[in-house]
Amino acid sequence: MLLLGVREENGWLASTFNLTYPVGWDKICKAVSMIYGFYDNVEILVDNRKIDISSKEEILKLEEAGNMTIRGISTIIKVPIMITFFNQLKKP
Repeated sequence: MLLLGVREENGWLASTFNLTYPVGWDKICKAVSMIYGFYDNVEILVDNRKIDISSKEEILKLEEAGNMTIRGISTIIKVPIMITFFNQLKKP
C-alpha cells in the first residue's frame, strides 16, 4: 500500500492509500464483512447510499457497485471511524 496523502476535512483526518494490486467487489465485501463486528452503531453505504443490513453475512450478497463505506464507533480504539473501499476492477 502506498500513502498518497493526508488531509483534514471538517475535523476528520482523511488518508488516501493506493493498493499494490487492484481489488474487486468480492474482496471489498469480504473485508467489510470481516471488520463489521469491530464497530458499534455501524452503517454500511454502497455508492454513498445507506444499506439496511442486520448481519455481516448480508454484506457478502450486496450487488457490485463503485464503492462501499463502513462507518461507526470502533470497539477497539473507541472513536468514530469511516473507511471507504473503491472497486478497482473494470468490468469487461
